[in-house]
Amino acid sequence: KKIYWTPIDEANIQEDSMWNIVRGAVRMNQLSYDEKEFEDLFTESAEPGQKKKKTTSSSSAKKSVQVIDGKRSMNGGIILARLKMDYTKISQIVDKMEHGKFDSTQLKALKEFLADADERRGLVAYMKKGDASEEAKAKAMADLSETEKYMVTMMVVKDAAKKFDAMLFRTVFKSRFEEMKADIKTLNHACDEVRSSERLRKLMAMILTVVNQINTGGEGKMAIGFTLDALLKLNEAKAFDKKTSVLHYLAKLIKKNDNELLHFDADLRNVIPAENVVMDGLSADVKALLEDLGPVHETVKEEADRLEKSGELRPMSLSELKEQVTVVQNVEGVQQFNKVDHKSGRTSMERFTVNAQTAAEQASGSIEKVKKKYVRLLQYFGEDEKMPSTDFFGTLRRFMTAWQQAIEQVEAIEKAAAKEKKREEKRAAKEAAKAAKAAGKKSGTKGAAASADAGKKPKAAL
Repeated sequence: KKIYWTPIDEANIQEDSMWNIVRGAVRMNQLSYDEKEFEDLFTESAEPGQKKKKTTSSSSAKKSVQVIDGKRSMNGGIILARLKMDYTKISQIVDKMEHGKFDSTQLKALKEFLADADERRGLVAYMKKGDASEEAKAKAMADLSETEKYMVTMMVVKDAAKKFDAMLFRTVFKSRFEEMKADIKTLNHACDEVRSSERLRKLMAMILTVVNQINTGGEGKMAIGFTLDALLKLNEAKAFDKKTSVLHYLAKLIKKNDNELLHFDADLRNVIPAENVVMDGLSADVKALLEDLGPVHETVKEEADRLEKSGELRPMSLSELKEQVTVVQNVEGVQQFNKVDHKSGRTSMERFTVNAQTAAEQASGSIEKVKKKYVRLLQYFGEDEKMPSTDFFGTLRRFMTAWQQAIEQVEAIEKAAAKEKKREEKRAAKEAAKAAKAAGKKSGTKGAAASADAGKKPKAAL
């Protein structure tokens, strides 16, 4: 069991250093401990008579062999320990650029611990110790740290860094592409929803009419339309009572006249996510994808050329054939460009890069179509054709939010008013009942008095 730490170079230890003071102060043979327990816990399995010898030899070698930076060696060792895979197997996977064996995080980490130029020179010089025989080579290798062993093993892989880049590109391509495809679909649907919403059209007409009436009193030159940003000003403009905004009044008016228009936002489900999609950013993403793909395709093409020349190419598997024999689909006016309709490429990676190239080019075409659709939408609203999509859909989203708040507030006011009216009616009914009761009591008193007067006998004349 190794403890990964960074030893201090003896040249850096001062005379009065703690390490000079404690040197030799504690020796293992002076300690009381269970040797078997220690070996079971911390020593690798070996021939019974060789355990101590191997441990001592290794410990001694570790002090003399330190080809790469200690901290880098420690960090690499931690990464490699998590993988739990033989370094020769890793080198074979990378050499063949096998897909699906490692995730993107692992690929980045493995690439990071490839030997750089200085490390390569140091490791090559050190490994010359093993030139004499396989046994000498194995011993030299055994004395290296885990990271150094990995570096030496990977040094035999031609263009290892480029192959890692190719594998990483393929690993992240799907997620990058799916995200791009989803954004294109969102914009496409948002444009269609806004253009086709009858409730939004009627609401805009109602707003135009009401604001024209407010501005002109119904006489003189009236506006025939308004820019989208005017929607956000409706909540700011107040009536003379300083309380009611134009937006609140509109909500109340529409609630009374055409209740269906209150929920126009149900027609615009993709407007909110569309606000976060930068249309020009999509074009830049596709361009970056194609630029990243260029060197990857060159790497896998060179490897395919080498395999073809050496006769090592293998025929396609059934799953790979199925992957190839597919067609580009057109769904709701948007090409589903994750599939191709041709066979190409000699290796799995080469086929991937050819297909990725086709898909990226089709994505670029789909983006251009959505751009044209968006320009037509701006023209439909009479807006500036250079207006960013984030501004357009963002304005609509903010208006939708303000509209819902206005409806809730109007309903709350109406509910409170209805409650107050009910209370007033109850109070008035109570007062009326009280007045009627009082009137009845007064009438009864008068009747009794009249009866008493009538019952009295007149006095006799003197």
